Amino acid sequence: MAKQPKAPKPKPVSVIKELREAHPWIGPLAKPAQDAAVAKRRKKERAAGPKLSEERLRELADELETIQRRINPDLARQEEIKKELLAHWGHTGISEIESSLGNTLISQSFSLGADPDVVKNAVGSRQWVGMTARILQPERLLTLAANDEALRETLKKAVVVSKLTLAVTPPSSRRAKSGQPSDEDRQEAA
Repeated sequence: MAKQPKAPKPKPVSVIKELREAHPWIGPLAKPAQDAAVAKRRKKERAAGPKLSEERLRELADELETIQRRINPDLARQEEIKKELLAHWGHTGISEIESSLGNTLISQSFSLGADPDVVKNAVGSRQWVGMTARILQPERLLTLAANDEALRETLKKAVVVSKLTLAVTPPSSRRAKSGQPSDEDRQEAA
């Protein structure tokens, strides 16, 4: 007797920021999964080097901030130049600019999709069913779980962290928050 092929395991669906804001109860529910992901990542990062002394930690943070302050004006100018080059491309369509320092490319990258309504109208219903897959709809799941405690318990077990991103952000590359000194205030104090 031949083995039945296994259906592919569905990938976790993402719960976007707007859904998390609309259903604030999901945050505490996801906390155990988030804590586990952070613990796993911290273990991985510990293997990359030793714990730093307070003095070395401050030295590295100061060095990072010094570098960031040097490059911030260049990054702003870089964005201005890119806008000018893209405007020129809009007029001419050229995709390569030769200069004394090398060739600058204006490359194109596309994300493609298919309009499901057009496809559905063009194929038969049997073929349409074969092309589509049922996927978990996070909006519907959270809406139902908002009023169903048993479903929330199931969701608590199902929450996974699909990606944990870490960013090291020096002070001058962050937006000023109320009560936080601006770049100018920091420079005057230095």
